Amino acid sequence: METIKQKITDESIYSAIEYINSIGDDIEVAKTYSMAVKKLYWADKGARNLVLIGHAGINHLLNKANEVNETDPAQATELKSWAKTIAYDVGANTWPGWNDEGVTISDTEMYAGLNSAKLNLKLGLSLDKPKDKIAIAHWLLGAHYLAAKNFDESANSFTAAINISKDLKDETSTLLSTGYLAIAKILSGNKTEGESVFNKSIEGLEVIGTKDSEFYVQQLKTALAVFSK
Repeated sequence: METIKQKITDESIYSAIEYINSIGDDIEVAKTYSMAVKKLYWADKGARNLVLIGHAGINHLLNKANEVNETDPAQATELKSWAKTIAYDVGANTWPGWNDEGVTISDTEMYAGLNSAKLNLKLGLSLDKPKDKIAIAHWLLGAHYLAAKNFDESANSFTAAINISKDLKDETSTLLSTGYLAIAKILSGNKTEGESVFNKSIEGLEVIGTKDSEFYVQQLKTALAVFSK
């Protein structure tokens, strides 16, 4: 990782990409791209470099997958799965709703994140990923639509996540996405209903009382505060 950061600082982002592409076999390259996207978020306190690295990784892996799709379909599937992972991480790390201290996300980076969230969902569906992963993909897309103030699309994505989580009998995830749907309602002007649903979601998560549910309570409260400004 230090070599990647040094190449970005001393040379260029393209030197870093060239270095990653040359470090080993395709899976090793995929793992390095994934690691870089996660670590650059905290190293840079922002998303400028992780977006460029992430998108380069996604394109590289999808191109490699296409090259071996007929001769080695299992390898192609694994490479596409890594591309999906990176798309998710780019999407997650370009969403301002986390409100991480000192981190700044630009509108351009959010737009890149929205498109990465779309790709994450598309790849998840085409690769027939488990239903819980598809629910998370819908949530991430909804979260980006929320940040973009596209409340109708946001509500559609959160509703899709809710429906899947209900089918899986995953109460915690259902309440989380329901809380986000409530935020979309509040911000779109349906404040009375939205606040009622939001409060019930918070109460339900507090009753569950796990580490995940406690984290989700804070996540929902933070997101509401961020997007209500």
